[in-house]
Amino acid sequence: TVTIPRNVQLILNPNLPPVRGTGSQGTFYDRVAQDKEILKVVLLLTGSIQSARDECNAYLEQFSPWRWLWSQDIADEYRLFKETEPTLDEFEAKLRSFVALEDRVLQLEPRRSLSALALQTSGLVQSLRDLAAKWKESFARELHAQAFQRLEALSEAIKVTMKKLNREVTDGDIDALSHVMQTLNEVREQEGRIELELEPLAHMYAILDGYLPNILDKEEQDARAMLRSNWTKLLSEREARQEELTVKQAQFKRSLIKMVHSFKRDVEKFRRDYEERGPMAKGIRPGQAVERLKRCIEEYEVHGRKQVIYHLG
Repeated sequence: TVTIPRNVQLILNPNLPPVRGTGSQGTFYDRVAQDKEILKVVLLLTGSIQSARDECNAYLEQFSPWRWLWSQDIADEYRLFKETEPTLDEFEAKLRSFVALEDRVLQLEPRRSLSALALQTSGLVQSLRDLAAKWKESFARELHAQAFQRLEALSEAIKVTMKKLNREVTDGDIDALSHVMQTLNEVREQEGRIELELEPLAHMYAILDGYLPNILDKEEQDARAMLRSNWTKLLSEREARQEELTVKQAQFKRSLIKMVHSFKRDVEKFRRDYEERGPMAKGIRPGQAVERLKRCIEEYEVHGRKQVIYHLG
């Protein structure tokens, strides 16, 4: 232990008797502990520090409502939110709550005096704003993923349907006619469903425009802008093809009747050939029977496809 010589003790405070430890000297700490003035200052400092600590803790409590920003996982919270099957209005309300949080953070005082301390909150405010913006962006990106998936599906469906609808139908081409008629029916059946999908999709992108405006690339912007017009063109093309085929209906009917009569004759001829010169004919070798059976199967499949086509006609 460091000790202070007796003469030095007297110099420090001549009004106090020297502290005697082992021998004629006392330690410096022994002398400080017996100084009432020093003890008063120490007690005052201790009380002041405790008071400042209590004030700081009370001040920090006002940030408790925002603790979830850094303590909770965004992916887990979004998964729980998605399990509630939110509507677009509820999704927009969620994004709006993040924006409101950013605005409330800005209302915090930039400086707070606590006892002998002066707390600067600018860094804390910026961190809270960044966290709120991160939550908003994460939820908005999930909404964008859904919107983009729907946009791609609708755009591709309209493109494929338009291509099928524009297939050329020549005189006597029952297969092409059946294909176009089937496409017309599909458009008619799907019209209501697609109309119901277009409005929510437009609402999704309107929300994204407000909360995540720079996320769309040029290709997606073009697809979004052309979606409604492409759908309108498809409906117009459907009406035009319907009128065109209605005008040609009588001509196609006459051609179909002729082809059906011709088909019947072909089937009757095929039956006679099968019975007379098919694989079951008497006096032929096994190899010839196998070859004839293959030929008959191929012809039968051709007649089967024609039957399906004429039936659709």
